[in-house]
Amino acid sequence: MQDLRPGADTLGIYHAGLECVRADWLIGMNLSRLYTLRAAEVGFDGVVSVGRVRTPTLALVVRRDREIAAFVPKPYWQVCA
Repeated sequence: MQDLRPGADTLGIYHAGLECVRADWLIGMNLSRLYTLRAAEVGFDGVVSVGRVRTPTLALVVRRDREIAAFVPKPYWQVCA
């Protein structure tokens, strides 16, 4: 509390954060609805959630899960000297 900066110094950061929140809301609301409707057309029964953080994170998890499913074990040797 000793080193508080005036609000004018951080106004740009505030506006950037506010725009991120608004963009997340708009993108999530519109794309989630679109993807849910498209998924329902092909028989998926549920809500498809899309967002700036959630979607890339889910993609990482799915990619890793596919790598694990496609894993083919190979023999290896351990050298002890």
